[in-house]
Amino acid sequence: MWIGQQPPAETVVSVKGRVVHLSCPVQGVPTPTITWSFSKGDKRPESKYWTALYNTNRTLLTSNGSLVISPVDEQRDQGVYQCLASNGVGSDLTALITLQIRCN
Repeated sequence: MWIGQQPPAETVVSVKGRVVHLSCPVQGVPTPTITWSFSKGDKRPESKYWTALYNTNRTLLTSNGSLVISPVDEQRDQGVYQCLASNGVGSDLTALITLQIRCN
């Protein structure tokens, strides 16, 4: 059972070198598992161009389902992020977030 609705697609704008927090605000019973993936521009969920994201020295997947990127870089990080929430009950929920990076 899902609580709330599928979040709308959004655009986040940041400055190169800053910290970016992308959130995936979903709740459900049982508690959903949140996964993140990244594409340089292809927004189709079935696209083979999506790359799964994991904890690294620049990215952190938090316990509340958010993705933190630090520091953001235009060449590496600008693109589309997909948050997928799954709890094994009903359909998965997906949110797309476009991240745009500006130079200082």
